Amino acid sequence: MELKEYLDRKIIPLVRADGGWLELKEDNGESIVLTAKGECSVCRATDRCAAWVRNRVMTDLGRDVKITVERDPFLWRK
Repeated sequence: MELKEYLDRKIIPLVRADGGWLELKEDNGESIVLTAKGECSVCRATDRCAAWVRNRVMTDLGRDVKITVERDPFLWRK
């Protein structure tokens, strides 16, 4: 399973259930950039969430990636 598909199927639904919204912005193989929207854009636990996502990706996909989260408070921006 590719990273984007994995995020869309396994990670993002869990984040959305909590009122947040993450999108994959960039994947260069060694690191990924996620855009945090909705509740995620104002959450103080973003670093812990990024560590959780990294752990899940490492466990489920066998990829050790650095994760950077960029905040975007504008929910409607694409």
